[in-house]
Amino acid sequence: MRGVAALVAALAVWIYFGGWVPEVSRNSFRLPAPRIIGVSIAWGSAAFLVVVALSGLATLGGAVALLVAAAYVASRRLVAERSRRAVMEQWPDFLAILRSRLAAGRALPEATVEAALHCGNGIELFGLSVQRSLAQGAPFSKALDIERSRMSDSVADRVLTSLAFAATAGGGRVADILGLLGQSVGDELRLRRAHDAALTQQRLTATVALIAPWALLLLTVATNPQAADVYGTAGGAKVLGLGLAMTATGFLLARRSAKLSKAARIFR
Repeated sequence: MRGVAALVAALAVWIYFGGWVPEVSRNSFRLPAPRIIGVSIAWGSAAFLVVVALSGLATLGGAVALLVAAAYVASRRLVAERSRRAVMEQWPDFLAILRSRLAAGRALPEATVEAALHCGNGIELFGLSVQRSLAQGAPFSKALDIERSRMSDSVADRVLTSLAFAATAGGGRVADILGLLGQSVGDELRLRRAHDAALTQQRLTATVALIAPWALLLLTVATNPQAADVYGTAGGAKVLGLGLAMTATGFLLARRSAKLSKAARIFR
């Protein structure tokens, strides 16, 4: 405890004299949807019952239950992230269709809705939302701002901000600007795909490093009664708690390191 207190005191002195404060945003503590929380609790409860049945240790069952529940929440966030990436992949096609609609004589708001509905997937939802906002009398730029906040993505920021500027400026160079924007977005998406492919191996390695010790511990406890007796003591419970804390810290650090290469939003 003295070592922990000394570490906390040193950190406080560093923050005070260095002027550094951890960056905290509202999205950092955004809770999952209630349905996801309910399913994660169900998975955690099932894992608890299985581990207790195999090892007879409630402490190990509780630790594994927390890990399983957290893993389910993380998996759902990964699915949501993949959905956002699928939407990003549609932006070059959207811009190409938008240029063709403008060349056919459509107004920019009308051409935007038609191009979005033609693309489908997540872009279709964007088109329906803009169409609904326009039907309610909202300006085109305001409808784009609403969608930009909802999508919360750097590529969507670039595209929608450019569309809002084009709607304000007008002129005959809109199609050329959209063409250059489409090329730029396409190049960025190709770079992101290469980066994600390189990052996938690191994610798999980190996942194995986090899961393997617990799988080995469960196998040891389930097959060795002496190990079960050791981890059933107060000292064993402390070891499990420390291991759980280290696993959670490793997961958060791995997630944070993956976010370092994520493109920052410039237009908020």
